[in-house]
Amino acid sequence: MLGKLLQVKEHKERGLRGKIAQIDFRQQELKAQQDELKSDRLHLWEDWRKNCNQTGVLNHNKLMTFKSKMADLYRKDIQLGEQSKELIERQEKLVEERIALSSALQKNRKEQEKLKYLIEDEINANLGK
Repeated sequence: MLGKLLQVKEHKERGLRGKIAQIDFRQQELKAQQDELKSDRLHLWEDWRKNCNQTGVLNHNKLMTFKSKMADLYRKDIQLGEQSKELIERQEKLVEERIALSSALQKNRKEQEKLKYLIEDEINANLGK
């Protein structure tokens, strides 16, 4: 009976390890997305600076085009900032999940060790009879 319980615990351990591996993979994906967002935002800021460095007098049409470009850049920056915050929140949730799973895995491993000692004691007791 203890042997069967140990098998169940070992199966649970494999499941926990699989879930942890999935979280690690997902964290890598989110990190790549975060890096891409940072790059996009840097390019956006570079475009902003280029547009701000324009000199000279603008007629009405050019002024309206300039204002439209700047408004678009601003909206995109806000959007990228929100996406970045969402990614950070998702990363934090994954970290919390991983901590919980690691704790459960550690607890499971301790339970397995206890079961192994009980099985060993049972075997030794049966051999002594």
